Amino acid sequence: MINKKKMEIFYYLNKKEDYTTSSELSTLLNVSTKTVGRYISDLNYYLKNYDIEIISSRGLGYKILGDKKDRLIVDAIFNKNNNSFLYDDSYESRLTNLIRLFIIEEYITIPVVSEKLNLSISVINKLILDLKEILKNYNLSINSKPYYGSYIVGKEIDIRKFISDYAIKILDNKIVTNLPYMSEEEITLIEDMLISELKNLGLMIFDKDLNFLVSKIIISIFRIKQNVHNEVQNLNIQYKFHNYIVINNLMTKLSHILNFKVSQNEIFYILKYCSVIVNGYKENKNENELSKIIKVIDDGLNDIYFISGKDYKKDNLFINELARHIKRFLSRHKENIVYKNSLLEDIKAKYLEEFNIAFFLAKKLNNLLNITLNEDEIGYIAIYFALANERLKIKSYKKICIICHYGLSTGWLLAEEIKQNIKNVDILNVYPAKYLNLAISKNPDLIISTIDIQDKYENILYVNNIFASNVIKDVKLALQNSKSNFNIKSVFKEELFFRIKVENKSEIFEKIPIFLKNRNLIEEKDINSILDRENISSTEIDNLVAIPHTIIKNKKTAICVIVLEKPILWDKQEIQLIFMIFFNPEEKEKFSIFKYFYNLVKNKQLIQKLVKVNSFNEFLKLLNK
Repeated sequence: MINKKKMEIFYYLNKKEDYTTSSELSTLLNVSTKTVGRYISDLNYYLKNYDIEIISSRGLGYKILGDKKDRLIVDAIFNKNNNSFLYDDSYESRLTNLIRLFIIEEYITIPVVSEKLNLSISVINKLILDLKEILKNYNLSINSKPYYGSYIVGKEIDIRKFISDYAIKILDNKIVTNLPYMSEEEITLIEDMLISELKNLGLMIFDKDLNFLVSKIIISIFRIKQNVHNEVQNLNIQYKFHNYIVINNLMTKLSHILNFKVSQNEIFYILKYCSVIVNGYKENKNENELSKIIKVIDDGLNDIYFISGKDYKKDNLFINELARHIKRFLSRHKENIVYKNSLLEDIKAKYLEEFNIAFFLAKKLNNLLNITLNEDEIGYIAIYFALANERLKIKSYKKICIICHYGLSTGWLLAEEIKQNIKNVDILNVYPAKYLNLAISKNPDLIISTIDIQDKYENILYVNNIFASNVIKDVKLALQNSKSNFNIKSVFKEELFFRIKVENKSEIFEKIPIFLKNRNLIEEKDINSILDRENISSTEIDNLVAIPHTIIKNKKTAICVIVLEKPILWDKQEIQLIFMIFFNPEEKEKFSIFKYFYNLVKNKQLIQKLVKVNSFNEFLKLLNK
């Protein structure tokens, strides 16, 4: 039978042309990937009456195929009968509904829960066991009181953290909650009044921080109306007076409109979050702290230059904006405020290169600022690198060398024609044919040659007649298709190619690094380093690929290619092809390693072929095509 969440899957897939991963659907619906698979199976059973099918491809995800007319018909049927379809009956949904009852009810008995959720007592007891496990993460538990029922016990601040995580969500920059006493109109009222109070004092707040702060105000009002506001005590916070003015004015006005009695305890509870968030936007304050952060970032960018070959230190806008972001993070860090990055998986999938660069910088910041930037924050930092890379693309010029055996003047004539007709090119020089090696040493994006020497260099355009009408067109096409000067044979080695069968990723980290250490290719500390890297942030990628990596010294760069007999669950994704990289940044000629892998992973058709190879020669042959 079709329920609400199955309809959501259909709507979501019907709008997309490309594949959607199970993890993406899992996040969208707040259910497990296993449940996603079950829902799609049910949908396909329903859709067999139409010329529509949801297909799946390992490593790619799900996609709708079928007649467009039938897809419109099903869409219309779902819209028309939206209210008559069953509500979600998944285990995750049942657990969510149970949690809501325990949040909104002061006491509740098992029979009442059974009646409200329309579930058997045995099912309720199983759900409560899982709820108890969740509550342990918040230092909370469930107690029972005779003749009253069960209830959640623990520190009020911990209960509110639990409520924040399970009863309030932010979807499309909009707060969604099923807590009583708080309608959509009232939430909008809180937002508008908060912004008004901030503007009165000349303060600004970004959307993400506004949602976070409003969620705390919602919880405060909810708990006041549950008559537990006196439980919030001894918060021992520091706050700015202007922030106190903002919150005190706001809560006083809201108390009259929404009919509740505000206490100083609740003012201080909200100030615990407001004092760092609001004050963080007074950019002219504490410039000494900002200068310190800029210095640390500048130091970290030196290492990143050696890793990526990109000089981000020239981008002052990037450095200043990133420094302000880190400054705001430090303020939140002091108050143990953690932001969940809802775009994290998308960032890792689309901006993998930037995410790994951000990871390197985060390690530097961790050491020099004595903080811990988690995976969510690294994702935010990656966005700053992505923006900087976009600016680099705008400024970047394609480098061209010309080999001309007719004479230098003829070569320069072609150079001038290229400059007049193609933007963003830099003609490095014109060389006689005998000086090909000198041209190659300049590492150009393209060599244009009047003699056929295409076997000498990867990116060579042979031009038989420099006066032909199609020369400029051919140069433009060659520049679009030009690859970085990357010698595959210098990177991959047959002794570091493995085709193995394992049950989980732990086996890979047990076998491969030890193999390398026994052959004196890496050291013991390098094994620990790559494990630490993986524990901080999973290196899996959507397209069946994982790239665990670390920086090493004293040894040469080593890259292991590991093809698995069958896919394994790495973290959230199925993985079958692993590139394990131990990178020595002193080998400057291998700067393009990471860029090469990022481009390789995007080629889904090639990855599908690579996971089927049985030998190193097959692997290399596919890469050379």
